[in-house]
Amino acid sequence: MLDLELIYHWTLWTHDSLTLSPLLRTFWLRNTTKAGFRCDYVMRSILALSAVHLGHVNPVRSEALVRYALTQHNLAAATVRGLIHHNDDSKSTVTAENLFLYSVLINFYVISQTDDPHASFFGRTGKTENDTPDWMAFFKGSRNLSLVSSLLVSCSLTHPLIEHMVQMYSYRDLVAHGPYLNSLLQHMNTVKDGCFKSEISTYLHAAQEIEATFGVLREYPETREIIHVFLLISNVSDHRGDFIALLQQPEPSQEALVIFTYFCMIPRRLPSRWWSEKWVKGLGDGAFSLLDDEHKAWIVEPPPWDS
Repeated sequence: MLDLELIYHWTLWTHDSLTLSPLLRTFWLRNTTKAGFRCDYVMRSILALSAVHLGHVNPVRSEALVRYALTQHNLAAATVRGLIHHNDDSKSTVTAENLFLYSVLINFYVISQTDDPHASFFGRTGKTENDTPDWMAFFKGSRNLSLVSSLLVSCSLTHPLIEHMVQMYSYRDLVAHGPYLNSLLQHMNTVKDGCFKSEISTYLHAAQEIEATFGVLREYPETREIIHVFLLISNVSDHRGDFIALLQQPEPSQEALVIFTYFCMIPRRLPSRWWSEKWVKGLGDGAFSLLDDEHKAWIVEPPPWDS
């Protein structure tokens, strides 16, 4: 009976709570539910996310629902591990769609349970079985799966989601003003001492990506969704330079901590979603407390977007 309640809650409320985009709301309701009824691990992911949302709106039942969500998450993860390692069909279009949807749904679930996102940004140590699953690992998996060619065709069940992400990224070409983060860009353009050339290039690339995202959100209020934060994480850890890897070094540089602190300004300004509330709160003011006095002066909070 609980599964039926959670499916009902998904179709009535949870799908609608994930995003402000009407297109994506339809995607989560129709396409994702369709995939769930054909694939057990996608359905378990739907049940897990629906359970934590129901617990969010009904705190009296929260403990039991979160426990049930974890059970569904673990069962789905076990199935997917077996599929990836032992199934020759793992590269078919349908399986690629299922795996991608699973990875995105589990991202929502894991992020909703994460109150210390810094652990993944800076590289976690002493991990145990009782730790919250690493949202960064699931995010990277989603990014890799989104590049599967069969998911990019218009007839793919997942195409609306991927197309939406592409459209959000394309707004960068429409930004007419700026720069908005002068202090960050100027300082990254002058970094030289004690840094390898490749590191300097990575810092500058990351700063430019944050500037571009800030410009889109400043000039196009209709795009102000948390999805931009995850697109940004993807863009600063690609073939042009892996900023996240530099941030995860045992002793990240002051320059890396400055960039991370600017990054954390963005999610704080975006509309809150129930599933990202703890994650955003956990980001706080980034790494400001770890900066020395010289680099604290590099942090200049830009004016509000609507000013």
